Amino acid sequence: MVGSITLAGEFGAGVTTGTLIRARVGSLAGSDVPAANAIGTMTAGSARDSSIFSGVRGGCTTLPDSADDFANPAGSLREQDFAVRVI
Repeated sequence: MVGSITLAGEFGAGVTTGTLIRARVGSLAGSDVPAANAIGTMTAGSARDSSIFSGVRGGCTTLPDSADDFANPAGSLREQDFAVRVI
């Protein structure tokens, strides 16, 4: 379990965990965040080339397309907040 990730700048890392309680980052850039169980709150100022999955098996970095891709069908993403900027 990962309790909290807080970063004012660009988050370009991947995090694989069972549960992510909270993440607040300036931006997601090339990040993969798969959680086998649940993600509490995910907040980012912007996101590009990133994926956020809840309830998926480890190593899943593309859009899940079969029942085998899910580790926990009851997985949840409680709240997400992404700012949208048009440049």
